[in-house]
Amino acid sequence: MINNINIKKLAFSFSEKILFEGLMDIKGEFNLGNGNFEIETVFNSVRKKGTKQFMNFGAIEILSALSGGNPIKMAGSSNFYYKEIKGKVTIKNNRFTIEGLLGEKNGNQYLITRPFLLPGINILINKKNNTIQLDELINRVNLAIERIKEKY
Repeated sequence: MINNINIKKLAFSFSEKILFEGLMDIKGEFNLGNGNFEIETVFNSVRKKGTKQFMNFGAIEILSALSGGNPIKMAGSSNFYYKEIKGKVTIKNNRFTIEGLLGEKNGNQYLITRPFLLPGINILINKKNNTIQLDELINRVNLAIERIKEKY
């Protein structure tokens, strides 16, 4: 288990135009046998005094690519706060699956929930479309990064 990872540095490694602030705990396991790579990881945000939890449109665009959603059509560079993030990522048989673990509504799983009073965003995962080929995931993320560089 890895505790209190600063996700700002991870997001910044994709592009300096992706702003994602907060801390995460990550726990998981991986298996590297018979020529197959398998990983299962559960992650959740950690609230800590003095640490803000927010993201910009660039981060939302990357999350949309990971979750199988359509590109986000927004303008501006406002920040969106989040209350909690909790999810699970599985890579098995060259397929990537992401699940939201903050509850479910109408076949959609909550990956990110917004705070009550601050401007924020809920991000949901559709259970029917939450698995893609690993190559397609890489393509989606690369396309999202290119869109971010052009837009923001």
